[in-house]
Amino acid sequence: MGALAWATKTLVARIPRAPFNAGRERPAAVIRQHYALDLVDLAHRRVRDAMVPWSKAVTADTSMSPQSLTDLALASGHTRLPILRNGEISGVLHTKELLTFLAAGERDWRTLLRPPVTVGPEDALLSVLRLLQTRRSHMGIVIDRGGTPVGIVTLEDILEEVLGDLYDEDDDRAVERLLAARGKLKDVVMQGR
Repeated sequence: MGALAWATKTLVARIPRAPFNAGRERPAAVIRQHYALDLVDLAHRRVRDAMVPWSKAVTADTSMSPQSLTDLALASGHTRLPILRNGEISGVLHTKELLTFLAAGERDWRTLLRPPVTVGPEDALLSVLRLLQTRRSHMGIVIDRGGTPVGIVTLEDILEEVLGDLYDEDDDRAVERLLAARGKLKDVVMQGR
């Protein structure tokens, strides 16, 4: 089965069907058609269409102390951070693993780095989706022909190309609002900078 057929079958199967009701049947069909058309369009989209530019990516360096890295991770709110060493990509850090690792008393966080999945800006999004699934990774580092990072692309970025904006549990910034209400937000954010 080709990548497009697989992706179409998978996504269309996950689109909820409306219960039989003359008033609701047409909108559900229209929604399904919209998703199917977006999925067909995805076959022609490239990574550059969905990536976050490197200038907007939050990155860390292998020289950072555990506390500085923790502060950056908390301030950014991201679950994965590209890690650099001497300006070169060294790996990807999962921030949840970092917090668990440090809470257990470990200090050498660099042992947590995972190899980066690298993709090109002209790669097809469906191919990158399959690659990320195969490598069990949620983030790809977009590298130009010269080996320079130009962006990042995530599974969420690719799925949003088909489904539209996806709601993330942190999109409502509930923790940030709670800390602000308790007067503690400034301390957390200032430590991260």
